[in-house]
Order: sequence, then C-alpha cells, then structure tokens
Amino acid sequence: MSYWRNDAVCRYYDPELMFPPGGPETAARAEMAAVALSLCSVCPVTQQCAQLARDLKLQDGVWGGVDLGNFPPTRQGTKARNAALKAAARVTEAVTA
Repeated sequence: MSYWRNDAVCRYYDPELMFPPGGPETAARAEMAAVALSLCSVCPVTQQCAQLARDLKLQDGVWGGVDLGNFPPTRQGTKARNAALKAAARVTEAVTA
C-alpha cells in the first residue's frame, strides 16, 4: 500500500508554491494561490490532504483545494476553514466514487 502523499501532484513542485505569502491580498499572492489551487484540481489525493489539514488544525497554505490563508484566525474563521476542508473532502469523495 502506498502512502497517499506519494501520489500528490504538488509533490513535484516547489513546496513554497503551496504556501502563498500571508498578509494583505496582493496580485502576487492571488496568482500563487491560483496556481496552487489548479494543482489541487487535478490531484488524486485531495480528500486525504484536506483531512490532514483539518486533523492538524492547519491555518495556512493550500491544502485539499482550500486556500487556508483566506480565513481569519478567529473562532468564526476556524469554523469556516473547517467547513471548507470538510466540504473539500466530501466533494472529492463523491467525484471519485
């Protein structure tokens, strides 16, 4: 049985691509996030990736097709982030079923 990360599309790219710089929304950040999200859109392990981010309570980076940098570090932001990751895991599950 192979480890799911071995099948991740982003594995073949610079890891920094998946972590657009924080701070205010800039054109450079938006472009970097868009490239990262496009990798997720063709990745076969998006569900596992989203679940890992949710389990570890990650707060930045692009995981499972979700740009975690879009959610503020507040209770409400945490709830929204978790909901987005949960939805990403379910959508991937439905597509692959």
